[in-house]
Amino acid sequence: MNTNRQWVALLTEDEDDFAYWQFGFKKWASHIQLEWFATGDAFFDRPDLTTSPPNVLLLDGLIPSNDEPHWLHRILEHDCCQGLVVIMLADNFTDDEYQQFKALGASSFIIKPANQQELQKAVLSISQQAPVNT
Repeated sequence: MNTNRQWVALLTEDEDDFAYWQFGFKKWASHIQLEWFATGDAFFDRPDLTTSPPNVLLLDGLIPSNDEPHWLHRILEHDCCQGLVVIMLADNFTDDEYQQFKALGASSFIIKPANQQELQKAVLSISQQAPVNT
């Protein structure tokens, strides 16, 4: 992978979610490559993760479901992910979830977009949060 190219990791078990987000990134943030990981382990198995970490990580339901706190903690403790922008995705967030994820190190939260206008807004917000690799 080109280490100068920005990339965003999407951790979700749902391939349809990836296709939806991929459409958005290709349309409104084509300078950023979106990569899909169906499990947290698949993310850590990426061969060049240490030398070319993502600019942003989008964390959505992983296998097993509702294990986001475990993965968020594990990801942010990993050497490659120190200071990583982590955006939590959900249909909604309870106050308890918001507080828990924030305490664990989540950078921000996005309600999953339900239409193209919301997707555009979310993709542009994510692309603005993606620091440029040097």
